[in-house]
Amino acid sequence: MMKRLLGIVHTLVFQLWLGMMALVFIAMTVLVGMQVLWIEPSRQAAQIQAVEQIITGQLSLRKPDTDAKAFAELADSLGGAFYVYDREGKLIESGGHTSGASRWSNEMREIAMSAQDGATIHQTLISPTFQTAYYIVAVGQSNVAGEGAQSRSVVVAYPVRPTIFLDKVARRQLWEAAFALTLAAAALAGLIARLYSLPILSLDSAARRLAEGDLVVTISTRRRDELGDLARTIHRLSVSLRSAETLKSELIANVSHELRTPLALIRGYAEILDGGSYLDDERRKQQLGIIISESERLSRTVDDLLAFSKLRAGEQNLRREPVNLAELTEHTVKTYSLPIEQFKLNVSVDIENPEAFVSADPIKIMQVLSNLMDNAVNHTPECGWIRIAVESRGGDITVRMTNSGEAIPSDVLPHIWDRYRQALRGGQKRMGTGLGLAIVHAILTAHGAKFGADSSEGETAFWFSMRAIAQV
Repeated sequence: MMKRLLGIVHTLVFQLWLGMMALVFIAMTVLVGMQVLWIEPSRQAAQIQAVEQIITGQLSLRKPDTDAKAFAELADSLGGAFYVYDREGKLIESGGHTSGASRWSNEMREIAMSAQDGATIHQTLISPTFQTAYYIVAVGQSNVAGEGAQSRSVVVAYPVRPTIFLDKVARRQLWEAAFALTLAAAALAGLIARLYSLPILSLDSAARRLAEGDLVVTISTRRRDELGDLARTIHRLSVSLRSAETLKSELIANVSHELRTPLALIRGYAEILDGGSYLDDERRKQQLGIIISESERLSRTVDDLLAFSKLRAGEQNLRREPVNLAELTEHTVKTYSLPIEQFKLNVSVDIENPEAFVSADPIKIMQVLSNLMDNAVNHTPECGWIRIAVESRGGDITVRMTNSGEAIPSDVLPHIWDRYRQALRGGQKRMGTGLGLAIVHAILTAHGAKFGADSSEGETAFWFSMRAIAQV
């Protein structure tokens, strides 16, 4: 039972409800505090000032025959009494509810004696027996002149009656209203907590399914707040993970194909050589050449995988130095003379500025150029053409490789830099691991270079730009 209770206490719904109820309690406390500490004192001060003004106004009329009526009306409206004293402290007249204030007759006489010649006194008297408080407002008449005229002091006493504690009925009604409001607030807080917790619980369930390997998670929401953004983010994560899983499967298939073919050739020719059935040295040399070529192919495939893994893990630091992109480009093209000749490709190199220096890691940039050249050779049909240009524009050095062949579909073009992705087009000579362009993307991003790809009917171009530096 205790464990279940603790489980409920730690739920998001309960915590949201508790937080909202705390806000309700704080709001009610603030309202009562304002009533007691600010509104009620302000009201009482305004009431005392109004009583004082009425008394002063009536005394200023200097009509003793109307004073009694005016003061009686004032005392009745306040539920109190009035007393009029002469200068010697003799009670001249009184009226109103005098029974309540009669216990303070001596105190009020002394207050009246103190309020002479226009003086005003405010005081509060509390009965020790009945714990009843009375406000006392005393105003003395000033500038009394004329035959038979005498100075008077008027004392008005009325009970303290705060608006929130008028009587037992009012107090009971107040507590009933507070209880009803608390119940309504609790129900509303529970509803709001439930409404906000449901999408969070749904997101938690989706995240748990992703963590357990279930990548088919669909989250639909119409919310436009932070929870809606989080739901859409988790949905995009699910789609990305499914895509990555699919592409990874393609990678495994591609790598398996890349490894199986050369391994089969190497094993086959090695078994023939081991059997010692070769009598022709030229044929034996040819078969050994195939074994060496396929071994190099295997080595390159493994190198691509390791290079990409290290780049993704950030384990390779750039060793920048002044690099001549024109020279590197020409050198790279020369290393592809055999496949260019084999596939009868027409390759042209246009160097606009032979002193095209940039700050870069020469080994990494050589890898970028090699991978782009691989891509161009692989996707150019036999007897096709490849144009390579090194240009200087606006303080940047741009290398552009354009090859003939089928265009990359527009829906595939934005994803060609993704790992494991291969865009199969006509004229492709052999399958790769699908990591070549992903490695290019990682290296150029690390260098802070600009790069991209354009494809239209009959040709495709890959390019990258780096900031030029002064000639070394």
